[in-house]
Amino acid sequence: MIRVVMTGPLPPAIGGMATVIGDLAQSSLADRVRLELFDTGKQTADGRAWWQGIQARLSLMMRWWHRLGGAD
Repeated sequence: MIRVVMTGPLPPAIGGMATVIGDLAQSSLADRVRLELFDTGKQTADGRAWWQGIQARLSLMMRWWHRLGGAD
C-alpha cells in the first residue's frame, strides 16, 4: 500500500491547510492509501521564551525525521 504523509496544521486549527488536511483525512483517499497526518501547528504558548521556540522547532524536525523513516 502506498504511504502518504500529509504535513501541516491539523484540525481543529483554523485555516486553509487545516481544512484541506481534514478533508483529505475524511475522503476516499484515506481508504486507498496509508494516510499519515503530521501536525506542524504551533505547539508553544504565546509569549514563550526564544529558546523554547527553538527547542520546539528542533523537536518537530526530529519527529518529522523519524516519521519519514530517518531513524531506520
